[in-house]
Amino acid sequence: GYVFPPTIAIDEGHQNHFVSKHHIRILKAKQGYFWIQDLRSRNGTAINKGGKFTPLLPGQKEMLVDRTTVAICYNQVKGAYLTFTFHER
Repeated sequence: GYVFPPTIAIDEGHQNHFVSKHHIRILKAKQGYFWIQDLRSRNGTAINKGGKFTPLLPGQKEMLVDRTTVAICYNQVKGAYLTFTFHER
């Protein structure tokens, strides 16, 4: 696969010590599937599966499907700090 350049801009109001400079990676496999990988971020990443967020283990890859909600800086007690929805196109 190959790595996409970043397409998420975080405005200055959200830039703080919670979001890592290299927090996640989104990859596209040759077969056309998309994957997300937590890059051992300090505050974690989670994806919404079946109506609830599932944390990714550091370094773990998880398949993304269209309209998957991704949480950046996810805490099981406090919830998500920042979310975005993945769209294939």
